[in-house]
Amino acid sequence: SLTENEISKKAAMYESNLINYVKKGGGLMILHGAIVVQNNSEAFSKMTGGSFDYHPKQQKIHIKEVDKNHPLVKAFKGKGITHIDEPYFFKNAYFDYNFRPLLYFEVDTIEEIRHDPTDNINYVAWIKKYGKGRVFYTSPSHNAQSLENPELLQFLMDGLQYVTGDLKADDSPLRRP
Repeated sequence: SLTENEISKKAAMYESNLINYVKKGGGLMILHGAIVVQNNSEAFSKMTGGSFDYHPKQQKIHIKEVDKNHPLVKAFKGKGITHIDEPYFFKNAYFDYNFRPLLYFEVDTIEEIRHDPTDNINYVAWIKKYGKGRVFYTSPSHNAQSLENPELLQFLMDGLQYVTGDLKADDSPLRRP
């Protein structure tokens, strides 16, 4: 059994190894709640593009494409996706908007939000360069039945191809005003 000090040292080493792997050219695909793995780490949040803050109850959400012409969202054919899910909200590095957003929902369509939004757009999927590497994050979907949607599955496959370097896509940050 490890002491708390040994656990802290190993956790810091594992985090550093992952961050360096991506920085040196590796790919990282993060689905739904996996973004909380190092939720209180500023370095991890900067690499991934944000940290989990909270989610209201599961509810019907209409997810829309930020740029319908972006190659990573072509599977949705300009219609987005409507499904039952946990609407994720983010904190920390998320508000740097140092990523290329792919999908969003309109906050005024969500029940039980905790904070008054500064605007009505909440990004739930994005890509970003980190050093020489690539990061893909998507909040949809928590529920297995959403994975029966062929458009969502294609989106995930395209995300996987992006992080491996097989699918070239604009991953420059789309700065918000």
